[in-house]
Amino acid sequence: MASRRSLPCFALPLLALLPVAASATHEANHRYRVTGYVLDAERQPLANVPVSIDLGRRLVGSAHTDDAGYYSVHLHLHDSDIGSDLRIRAGKDVGTVRMRGRVGDRYTARVHHVNFVGGVLDEQDLGSPGMPVWFYAGGAALLAAAIGFGFYLRRRWRAIRRAAHAAAPKPATKRKKRKRRGKRG
Repeated sequence: MASRRSLPCFALPLLALLPVAASATHEANHRYRVTGYVLDAERQPLANVPVSIDLGRRLVGSAHTDDAGYYSVHLHLHDSDIGSDLRIRAGKDVGTVRMRGRVGDRYTARVHHVNFVGGVLDEQDLGSPGMPVWFYAGGAALLAAAIGFGFYLRRRWRAIRRAAHAAAPKPATKRKKRKRRGKRG
């Protein structure tokens, strides 16, 4: 009898978790992320710079840049906030951007790239500013060379296998074996 009474004691805490899991799915249209880099005029990263974001007169999020000058701020904004101005302060630099998104879209990630390069606001995705363009071009050239060398090795290996196969002695077929037996006897 005691085990039947203890079952609801274990089941109730598990049931209490269900509404929390269900509520997380409908909040996707409330999520908005502002990311970017804070760099000096020579495009070198500025570490530990405070970044704050205001919607109107209220603070909606803040963070600090890491060693690469990167920051990411997760905001809880609603569809009704789309088109509103976000005021972003990174250290002494200040800029304003307009919140983007589609009303009712619960599936597309809402990410806004906001960078400060030498104090100037830039809304493009800089990726990783530490790697110059020639680095990526060189990597692509190396990859193409490796693929070409792989094809060369493959053709060479096939030619070696064909030559080895042609030079190998051929096994006697059944007809040839019968002829040999007939000549012996």
